Amino acid sequence: MTDSKTGVWQILNEVDKEVLKQEKELVRAYFDHKKNGFFVEVGANEPASVSSQTFHLEEIGWSGILVEPNPGFAEEIKRKRLNSKLYSVACSSPDKVGSAELNIPFINGEVASEKAAL
Repeated sequence: MTDSKTGVWQILNEVDKEVLKQEKELVRAYFDHKKNGFFVEVGANEPASVSSQTFHLEEIGWSGILVEPNPGFAEEIKRKRLNSKLYSVACSSPDKVGSAELNIPFINGEVASEKAAL
């Protein structure tokens, strides 16, 4: 038997699948189903669901530049987003150089802190 929290996550997962399916078609239609395009995504995030717009484009031959300062997401991007070049840095103004502390919130309420190169 599953608890109510697990049941909610299962329902949300099914909703997410349908939303992603619709989003996939919208993104491709917006670009007129063009193949072999190029994109730049700053804040690439989680590589296959949260960052799904460019992920859908990669499925039809697009490539691009992905910028993601979160080391955990960057490692996952390296494994899953092979058609694009990853820069594991944060973006800032030209006068800001060095590193920055990132506070990354999670759904469960926890916050992770990471340093990122600028």
